[in-house]
Amino acid sequence: MSRAPFQIVPALPGDARELARLEAACFAHPRSEAALLEELRQPERYLLVTAKREGALLGYAGLEHVLDEGYLTDVAVFPEHRRQGLARGLLRALAARGRETLGLSFLTLEVRPGNWPQWSCTAPRATRRWGGGKISIPTPGRTPC
Repeated sequence: MSRAPFQIVPALPGDARELARLEAACFAHPRSEAALLEELRQPERYLLVTAKREGALLGYAGLEHVLDEGYLTDVAVFPEHRRQGLARGLLRALAARGRETLGLSFLTLEVRPGNWPQWSCTAPRATRRWGGGKISIPTPGRTPC
């Protein structure tokens, strides 16, 4: 597992196949390559960013935006690349681009109960970095980090 620096870059239509592979590795009900490609072709509604190292996809995050509201749709990192700060970097990039490019006043992320241990550690850091707006992450109970 390489610890070389990773880059956060916008997702492109050419990433759809690898994004679908990542979804299959991370989610019980992954979206298809066609569904992801459809989102990538609608920048007026969706914003997706990827984490890459030496051209290889490591993870991605996406949001859907309506007016000044942003809804985080997914954050996914290949299992072998977790615990390297990729999810945090992806969230920071989405927050910055959402605020600066789209004029979003807030972001919302719905967290499934099984994912809460990971988010309980990441969410406070992400919330502090949002700045003028807020990141709203529902808290389904207290989970120690």
